Amino acid sequence: WEKSAKEEYILFVRNINFFPLSQTNSGSGVGTVTIKILNGFKSQNSNLNAYTKGSTVEIKATPNNGSFFQCWHGDVTGTDPHCILTIDGPKSVVAEFEVLTYPLTLQITGSGEGSITPSTTAAEYPHGSVVTLTATPAQGSVFRRWGGDAIGSSPEKRITFDSGKTVTAEFVRMYSLSVSTKGKNQGVVQRSPETDEYEVGSTVKLRAIPAEGHEFVQWHGAAVGAKPTCSIAMNANKTVTAEFRPLPTFDLKVTHTGSGRGVVLPTNQPYWKGSVVNLVAKANDGCVFDGWGGDAAGLEANCTVTVNANLAITAAFSRVEVPDTDIT
Repeated sequence: WEKSAKEEYILFVRNINFFPLSQTNSGSGVGTVTIKILNGFKSQNSNLNAYTKGSTVEIKATPNNGSFFQCWHGDVTGTDPHCILTIDGPKSVVAEFEVLTYPLTLQITGSGEGSITPSTTAAEYPHGSVVTLTATPAQGSVFRRWGGDAIGSSPEKRITFDSGKTVTAEFVRMYSLSVSTKGKNQGVVQRSPETDEYEVGSTVKLRAIPAEGHEFVQWHGAAVGAKPTCSIAMNANKTVTAEFRPLPTFDLKVTHTGSGRGVVLPTNQPYWKGSVVNLVAKANDGCVFDGWGGDAAGLEANCTVTVNANLAITAAFSRVEVPDTDIT
């Protein structure tokens, strides 16, 4: 009987001197709350979070990555994540965690114009959210690349928010270069680099190539001069025309002199100015070639001349004389 009475007394003391401490979380964020007893006793019953009357506990709120501690509610108030609570009755503590949000700053750079459009528009974006940015160039410009907290040259870019982001989009002003020729089928113009539009500040090299029997005269428009090559600085839309004209022709006549006979190739004909002609003299049997005369000189059977005027050339051949011989 004495033993049973003692047990009832002890159970009675425990029930009236332990008070529960309820702890919950609220808010859009995530975090953990730890409770550490500084003095007093905690119930040994694992199903109860109860402490003896007068116990002092330390409560600490720790937000997870991407969240922050906002404040306490219930029997603890304030924004300090670390607090001390005295257990003098049943207590309820609520820790509010909120998701971190970050700003997005968009900037346009470069010589061109354009815009950046986010897939979702907000003053700030929650931690872990993903936004797709689209770069759209204005007319006469092209998108070159992203900068800041984004890299790449694709006009669409996905941004994951784990901090505040600053993104730049570089647009470049483009200009057209129109090239034509004066004179149908008289020549062509090569350009380097070969493209439809050019970035502002770039340089384009042009080369005028005349067709056979023609010559380059001069440039018109954004290019000037009589040299067949030129460079164009692209700081505006530009137009260039290359003028060609037919070359003048001159006669090349070869006459034969001397007692002998032979042929000269090529035969008499007109040539375009500047033509280089290789003349070949070939003596007939019993004859020899003696040399060139007129507008050519030399004793070799091959002769090269440049036709810049009417030319009159002579080719001398002589007969080979065979003395009479008596044979006995």
